[in-house]
Amino acid sequence: MTNTLEKPKPPALPALDEDQMELLALFEVIKDAHETGSDPPQVALEMVADYLQTAPDKRDRMAEFILHTEEAEQAIEEEIARLRRRKERISAARERIQDSVLEVMEVMELKSLKGELYTLVAAKNPSSVEILDDLSLPHEFLLPAPPSPLRPDKSAIKTALKSGKEVPGARLVEPKTRLEIR
Repeated sequence: MTNTLEKPKPPALPALDEDQMELLALFEVIKDAHETGSDPPQVALEMVADYLQTAPDKRDRMAEFILHTEEAEQAIEEEIARLRRRKERISAARERIQDSVLEVMEVMELKSLKGELYTLVAAKNPSSVEILDDLSLPHEFLLPAPPSPLRPDKSAIKTALKSGKEVPGARLVEPKTRLEIR
């Protein structure tokens, strides 16, 4: 029986000869120069030009390699999208089950359910801070954070809110219960 969930793997990349490997290294030198804002070494440019102008079969092999890598990139993008969708479905299923178990435990007023291997425990999450408006926060509750100059200091805000101090632009979020498996 074949597994219908498995996608066929793209064929292996065509092997590069020594000249092509050297050419790829030259492309890296040129790319690095461009990224640093400097001019690429003239010798590297000349070697690439010489390679691409010499033999048609070398150009064809390079074109085949480029086309194959484009196909491989597309196949990888499709696989990433498929895995993202699968992860979302699995996460949604886990969340539905956790929520259902927590709801049953709450209705039955149970703090834990013991199994043969695991114990399901309804555990309270700690309080958290929700930032409603960054611009309303007093300066004392902001931390420097590149690239923006300041970011909320949630720890200080939480301490202030728990002590009863009002912090404009923030509120204390009541803890939620999570399901732990021990």
